Amino acid sequence: MKKLRSQLLTLAFTGLLVFGLLSTPLLAQGSVQSRWWTNPRVIEGLGLSDEQQERIESIAYENESLGIDLKASERKANLELARLLDQPEFDQDAIDAAIDRVVEAKCAQTRSGLESRAAIAGVLTQEQRIKLMDFLQKIRERRGEMRRGQRGRR
Repeated sequence: MKKLRSQLLTLAFTGLLVFGLLSTPLLAQGSVQSRWWTNPRVIEGLGLSDEQQERIESIAYENESLGIDLKASERKANLELARLLDQPEFDQDAIDAAIDRVVEAKCAQTRSGLESRAAIAGVLTQEQRIKLMDFLQKIRERRGEMRRGQRGRR
């Protein structure tokens, strides 16, 4: 039970960390689908070299590919936990082990995403990282303005 409590606290802390990171401008802004490094304005504004673009593309692809596998692992772990919870006999040890697998899968996804962001940040110079954060912040502000405008029309 202490192990479970410790893992849940770790998961909660990780969740808070991720929430904090996600509430700031992102270097890897989501998945491969956002592909900011292919936007001509961003390329020009940051002065991205072809080599940097290729390295970022490679990192993003690997992260997306791994993310698919990690998400599948989490879904399987949740499925197994649900199956155990639906059993007529309550097997606390098996349930604890299944919970451990769910927690580990979620942590692996978080770690992978953060490692990818760090790797992409490592491809950029400090000046490029600052420009990118400013660029992404402006996009977020515009999206917020658009959402507020849409709410006003309702």
